[in-house]
Amino acid sequence: MAVQLESDEIHVVTGEPWRHWFDDRSWDRIRELARAYGWEGAAIEPGDYVNEEEAARLANALEEALPDIPDHDAVKGRTEWIGDYHVPTANVTPTEWFSGAAKIYYKEFIRHCRAGGFRVEYDGSRPGV
Repeated sequence: MAVQLESDEIHVVTGEPWRHWFDDRSWDRIRELARAYGWEGAAIEPGDYVNEEEAARLANALEEALPDIPDHDAVKGRTEWIGDYHVPTANVTPTEWFSGAAKIYYKEFIRHCRAGGFRVEYDGSRPGV
């Protein structure tokens, strides 16, 4: 099952709230990385609402990690097929997990955290791990 994060922020073009999706493993890595860099928030599980203040604290911790996330693909060769998706293996560190092209998605998530609160929901329409 995947996790969908729906923001309070409204997209200027679509008029819809922004949405960010993570498969289960990636969502776990985001929270693990944030904790490693000082975030002390609640678990943030599906059904939770993350207010603007908590989202900012999460963004602060994730920004602290940015210099340690490689710009190159540090996962190369350490992936496995799960369902229809190729995902990093369990031995990939959280900083490696978001390396290379995934760093762009990571930075976009930080930007959305800076924009305000968000709701965490399960998204059965998207495969998770």
